[in-house]
Amino acid sequence: MVLAFDMFGTLAETASVTGELAPDCGERAAGVAAAWRRKQLEYMFRVTAMGQFPSFADLTRWSPAGALAESGLTLPESRVGDLASAYRRLRPYSDARPALAALREQGHAIVVCSVGPLDSLEELAGSYRELVDDLVSAEQAGVYKPHPGIYRHLLTRMQAEPASVLLVSSNPFDIIGAGAVGLRTVWCMHISQFWASSEPPRRTIYLYLASFGSGEAANAWPCNERRVRCVTARKAAE
Repeated sequence: MVLAFDMFGTLAETASVTGELAPDCGERAAGVAAAWRRKQLEYMFRVTAMGQFPSFADLTRWSPAGALAESGLTLPESRVGDLASAYRRLRPYSDARPALAALREQGHAIVVCSVGPLDSLEELAGSYRELVDDLVSAEQAGVYKPHPGIYRHLLTRMQAEPASVLLVSSNPFDIIGAGAVGLRTVWCMHISQFWASSEPPRRTIYLYLASFGSGEAANAWPCNERRVRCVTARKAAE
């Protein structure tokens, strides 16, 4: 089984840019961070719909400018450029490495499949890089998620059939895109997260990242014809 993990919002916490925004945005930093992510996705979807492929660095640089404008804040262009580099320093979720280590011990192939460029993915995966077999980037496919091309590139690179690849993501658009190509999917939930999109693909499993490699996850995966919600210690603590 090939397990393909998304990076942004799944293994790496996009909200962790809040700390770098705080000196310039003060108490509005968290709101700007959330708007930054929304703008990044909005621009990514737009260029994908238009058949264009600007660099991820460009998308990430345009996004904070839009987020700051929404919040009524203005910063020098040079400072906005500095802030954009914060996406290369996103903090990994605390349960990312334990989850990947447990899956590695079970003998699964683990890859990161992301819209980010390879050099950025190398940096972001630095704390668990030895647990990852390969990095699959949109820059190799020439399209961003959820275009079918990036998932087909993943299959080609891994020399795998869709039924033997399980995509893990916290992003509904990613789950829907992968499912449309025939990949098996796991929606990786984080605290206070809920499905806010259309009905997920029929063969979607719901798990917290901390559940991967546990007995719960192992029991859930063979039941891939139905949706499964695993109750974990994290869920119980909410």
